[in-house]
Amino acid sequence: MLASPPQRWPAETSARPHPLDGVVLDRLRHCLRVVAARQVADPLRMDDPALLEVVLSEKERREDRVRAMRLLGLDPGRATRVLAVTGPGAAAAVRIIGEHVPILRQAVIGATTAVLVQDLAALGGSAGRALGSEGSTRPSGPRTAGSAATPRAGEESASGPGRPSMVDRGLSDTLNAAVVQAFPASRAGAAGPWIGVGERLPALAAAASWEQARRALRFASSTWHGRRVIAFERLGALELLADLPVQRLLGTADVTRINEFAATEAGALAVDTLEAFCVFGTLRRTATELHLHHSTVAARIAQVEAVMGWDVDDALDRFTATLVLFVRRMALSSAQLAGPSVVDPTSVGSRR
Repeated sequence: MLASPPQRWPAETSARPHPLDGVVLDRLRHCLRVVAARQVADPLRMDDPALLEVVLSEKERREDRVRAMRLLGLDPGRATRVLAVTGPGAAAAVRIIGEHVPILRQAVIGATTAVLVQDLAALGGSAGRALGSEGSTRPSGPRTAGSAATPRAGEESASGPGRPSMVDRGLSDTLNAAVVQAFPASRAGAAGPWIGVGERLPALAAAASWEQARRALRFASSTWHGRRVIAFERLGALELLADLPVQRLLGTADVTRINEFAATEAGALAVDTLEAFCVFGTLRRTATELHLHHSTVAARIAQVEAVMGWDVDDALDRFTATLVLFVRRMALSSAQLAGPSVVDPTSVGSRR
């Protein structure tokens, strides 16, 4: 850039030379050399994944993150959401995301793929206000599994006509249905992929959305009745469990007892049935989903109640049962995310 020293061209002016002109020229020459050195030492390209890492890092300076956004073609004034994808089939899962929301940038960071999406309107604009948050928009009518939530009259969809909004409640449900369809689970479980969905935040808070997405991954599960896609903002108080080591959760008496019961074939069937009951809510719906008679469902649940000392008709016992089964799914997901060398401490998914 500076093959020869900067030259001073005389300006068309009648003013006499200033005594400090030489100092100004020297300072300008020094600044140009510094800029040229930085350009050589910073070979980031417009499509360089390292730029997205800068955007998603809380350790980087604000001005560096803004610069990275500009180079990536991102608008710092638009709301941003980050999704974390991991596990076998992650590339296919990213393609599934792209079928439902427009992906602006993606990059593999460690073992996880970061996927960044933005609103089409600036934060606080008409579309931004209409889109709201993951938990704010609920369809008024019935909706089948995997269907998109329909925006209310006058609302805009960030994904274009006929596609679910990137920020409505239906996003995680729609993605979950699509992933399950592409990667079916069974009583033997499945090996992924998993998707964590961060909150919709200002672009400069993309690092916080990325951290939320990664925390949500701990709750994603490939067990028969677990969810593959978890939205952080829908976890609520359950998000606190992400701060607890899995081994500590597994050390509780209830979890230990249900794992021992599930180690037998009959116990595994009973625990799977109870888990389905906690997901579907009623005996008849559970029976329909499992293609069983409702009396069979009741009998299997009664077996678990006898072993655990629970009465699922009691609100506290039902909550305890749901929480214990939730912890087991978390333990399985953590073991799968850690790699195949980790032994599944729950025995979930080990039998066909």
